[in-house]
Amino acid sequence: MTAARTILIVDDSPVNRKILREILTRAGYRVIEAETGQACLDLYGRHQVDLILLDIILPDRNGYEICRILGGQRDPDPVPVIFISALSQTGDIVDGFEAGGVDYITKPFQP
Repeated sequence: MTAARTILIVDDSPVNRKILREILTRAGYRVIEAETGQACLDLYGRHQVDLILLDIILPDRNGYEICRILGGQRDPDPVPVIFISALSQTGDIVDGFEAGGVDYITKPFQP
């Protein structure tokens, strides 16, 4: 039997984290959660994470900055980051890819 993949959800909204947690656990993933950028970095350092779903607007640091930090920590095999954000302008999405994100999902999200 294969161990469940671990997804780190980083969002300051408890409602968003709950929705994502329910979707992902039903799909068989192990989920850990952070509500700030610093908590994300702390958890990332302590857990083997396979994917990060990262909000851009966080209370302490923005998601672009966190993504850049994460990209430099485990080279050459960085953990993929998918941005989840209400920011939907083309410039926001481009900024996400330039920061190192592999995809960008706008809120509200669908399963």
